Amino acid sequence: MSIASSAKTLPDTPFLVYTHQMQQLKVLAFAQARSLLGRAEQFLEVLPTDTPRMVLERLAGNESAQICSSCRVAIDLEYREWDEPLGRASEMAVIPPVSGG
Repeated sequence: MSIASSAKTLPDTPFLVYTHQMQQLKVLAFAQARSLLGRAEQFLEVLPTDTPRMVLERLAGNESAQICSSCRVAIDLEYREWDEPLGRASEMAVIPPVSGG
């Protein structure tokens, strides 16, 4: 949906009000992120303008800073930045560092 298609004029005013529809986001957490969040998977209602950092703050509160500093985030199977808007994403994965041999 474009911004123009989401604009509505309030009655008796010249102002436009931009509305965003809530969407459901599946949040997956792995390893220590799962331990800090208390579950491996959950669904949340989010706005397209929300960021992964905002979602994590809702889920983890004070623990979110620790998770953001040590984990990566993937949105719909692509690595993204913590402060990038979710857009129309359907899945967010919090992925801890992985060591290999």
